[in-house]
Amino acid sequence: MALQGLDPVEEKVPGLAVFSGGTSAPGRRETNEDFYGVILPKSAEVLARKGILAVVADGLGGHAGGHIASQVAVRMILEDYYGTPDTWPVKKALAAVIRSASRWIHEEGKKNAGRGGMATTVSVLCLRGSKYTVAHAGDSAVFLVRGGAIARLTEPHVWSKSGGGERVVTRAVGLEDDVRIDFQEGDLAAEDAFFLATDGVTGTVDAPELLLLNDAHADPEEFCRAVTGLVGERGGEDNATIQKIVVASVPSPFQESLSGQAASLPFLLSLREGQVVDGYRLERKIAKGGMGSVYAARDIETGQAVIIKFPNPLYDEDAIYRECFLREAWLARQVNSPWIVRPAGPADRPRTAFYSVFEALEGKTLRQALSEGGRMSADEVLDVAEQVCFGLIHLHRKEIVHLDVKPDNIFLLDDGGVKLLDLGLACGPGLPEAPGRTRPGGEALAGAPGTANYIAPERYRGEPGDARADVFGLGVTMYEMLTGRYPYGDLFDKPRPRFGEPAPPSRYVPSLPLALEKVVLKAVAADPALRHMDASELLFEIKNMDRAPLYGVPASGTRRDGTLAWKIAFSISAGLSALLLALLIWR
Repeated sequence: MALQGLDPVEEKVPGLAVFSGGTSAPGRRETNEDFYGVILPKSAEVLARKGILAVVADGLGGHAGGHIASQVAVRMILEDYYGTPDTWPVKKALAAVIRSASRWIHEEGKKNAGRGGMATTVSVLCLRGSKYTVAHAGDSAVFLVRGGAIARLTEPHVWSKSGGGERVVTRAVGLEDDVRIDFQEGDLAAEDAFFLATDGVTGTVDAPELLLLNDAHADPEEFCRAVTGLVGERGGEDNATIQKIVVASVPSPFQESLSGQAASLPFLLSLREGQVVDGYRLERKIAKGGMGSVYAARDIETGQAVIIKFPNPLYDEDAIYRECFLREAWLARQVNSPWIVRPAGPADRPRTAFYSVFEALEGKTLRQALSEGGRMSADEVLDVAEQVCFGLIHLHRKEIVHLDVKPDNIFLLDDGGVKLLDLGLACGPGLPEAPGRTRPGGEALAGAPGTANYIAPERYRGEPGDARADVFGLGVTMYEMLTGRYPYGDLFDKPRPRFGEPAPPSRYVPSLPLALEKVVLKAVAADPALRHMDASELLFEIKNMDRAPLYGVPASGTRRDGTLAWKIAFSISAGLSALLLALLIWR
């Protein structure tokens, strides 16, 4: 008998998705003491928090109430599992609900003389995120098919007399007040196929035959009917039940993190200094803008100073905003670079609200420094750029692209260090580029994600950003630090800007070393093929530049003379004086 999904999936949910089927045949017995069920959550939130659950159970033959035991076990496990705390690991949650079912069935058997000894085998499969967990007691089985091979994930708990004959199940739900449970855990992969079967199947059809039938019947329902049909053809006397679960897609690690952290957490509507949020005391507001608020805070338990970023409540229903907000902390944790701001606080601390926690930094952003002091010297620009390159190299080596390099996201520490901030738009393996943003209410924001003046030209054309897009952002930042201007003018509110030839920085800073000018112009080239290929190449050129206060060497190989204008003016003046003197003498 079967209990199908209580919430069947109506459409494919991004991330984890499966196809399933199952069937149960009584064989030559009058009653079918097998029972099976599966729950495929329709809600993306429930799918992320609890996953997909499938169960098969075989009421022990010869015991009154075996069919009741199997039904009760399946129903209790399926329904109670989704009521366990979200903070519990899958293994702990399954152990709790299976043991609860075992106690109930055991007590029911003791109270009702007609059901004495009622019990059932149980095999459970849970798929959550990119992991699978198997829980098992008895002689039912769970198989995994991957890469053309089949493996049995469970061992039968049976005792047989020497020489064959009677087989006795040594573990079962309800057999005793408690039950020992075997667990198996592993990583999921797309196209994995799981079979859950009772001994009426495994005693008649062996694993290689199941593999052949799986190859012949891709549809789960067809496969299950083929298996029970083969059992019937071979004269199987026991009940035969089988389920097939096929993994269609598996979420990336970030999708798991996103769905786990952001599916249901609310945005805080009001914040104030002195307020305590999940063990953090907010000490002072650092910044507030359209995208959210930033507070200096302290962990009450550890005394650690931290920075907490809170989202703008207006974006509460914006899934893209939530994703971008979480990317920064998630990616920074993966990279763990001294040149990139690090997340802080216990990663497993329960949260009641949506926010991100980072290490406390002493200093100011590059944007603040430029606002206070204006243009910077060549040495200052090179020092900052060099450290930003180190941060970008750490990202690029992991195939992650920042895509939002600008003065606002470069932090100048008081000790002279530099850190990259805000990985909210970053993309990488399993983490696609953030889609276009919208204002609260759904109005689309023009252009590619990012800040107009620092977005690489190819991204305006809809091309994906790569390491050269980060080089462009850093190149524009260097140009701005040197000149106080943008290489292509102010592109704000220009969704389709034109990129001509940028003005040489020396037009605004005549004393600029020519070698530095060449590096900057190469970094901001409109054609990505003409830029540095990545931050490593840019860093190489920066490190090998002569930082002495020279004017540089132009492409022709002759040195540019900074006093040339004065020499020309003096020569012209001398020539005019000589000519005037000659005219006077002639007269």
